[in-house]
Amino acid sequence: MYGYIAWQTAYLKAHQPLAFYTALLNNHQGMYPLRVYVWDAIRHGLSVLPPHVNHSGIEWTAQDKAIRAGLNIVRGLSQGAMAALVEEHGRRPFADLDDLRRRVRFRRPEMENLVHLGACDGLGGPRPALLAALRHPAGATCERLLFDVYARPGRREVPDYDRVARVHAEVQMTGVPFTMHPELLIRGRFTPARRLRECAGRRVRVAGFVATARTQDGRVMGFVTLEDYSGLSEVSFFPEQLGEYRKICRAAGPVWVEGKATVRLWKPLVEGRGSGPGTAGGRGPARRPASRTIRAD
Repeated sequence: MYGYIAWQTAYLKAHQPLAFYTALLNNHQGMYPLRVYVWDAIRHGLSVLPPHVNHSGIEWTAQDKAIRAGLNIVRGLSQGAMAALVEEHGRRPFADLDDLRRRVRFRRPEMENLVHLGACDGLGGPRPALLAALRHPAGATCERLLFDVYARPGRREVPDYDRVARVHAEVQMTGVPFTMHPELLIRGRFTPARRLRECAGRRVRVAGFVATARTQDGRVMGFVTLEDYSGLSEVSFFPEQLGEYRKICRAAGPVWVEGKATVRLWKPLVEGRGSGPGTAGGRGPARRPASRTIRAD
């Protein structure tokens, strides 16, 4: 039975990836965080879109040739607000922010989270302007104060979120970076997971974000799965390396592992020591992805 299910799953993933990943994201009960499955779908050539008040259902849905995230992944959004959003935009799309606020009753934090995430993009100005508008009742006209009349002309507007701010907001509100993979912000050179097989016999440095961590054999060994833009790296730590394992498990951001790349059986591995937090910053253009598994001991 399990073999039959495995073949069915493999067939659907290969021949109906849009339906397969939509169902997978709606029934997320795997060992990895939701963001790992989202980026696996992206690695398989699918477009995955963030939640939006005019396009999202409550759950993940297939829209044309893309997958649209559901409103149920937005932090702090109540069931009542989600149901009202779906019902109202099903009647007609929201024209602007005031239209949205008149037709759907929100608690203020819910509205702020939606704007911060980008789920209200296209309903007015940039996100900072929309957040500022939430300080006033819907439809209120903000008359200029006396001293505003004499304000210096040509005063610059507050700029919209840049790429890094968008990713930060998405992770804050949903746990999923839709705009780009955060690994693209890591400074310095390292070997992506997809290229480890090519590096057999050489010392390499890998980097990524912790997808999951676990121990085995009475906590004698530790295992950490790192995720970069190109795939997953399975890093294993033997008893003398458990200190490094614990350091990685405590890291909130990107981590590095250095060691010698080898191939055991069919898996590319990294044997060596060295781990620690990485640093974020500008990076070059994105690479095409692929999945790989590695090991460090």
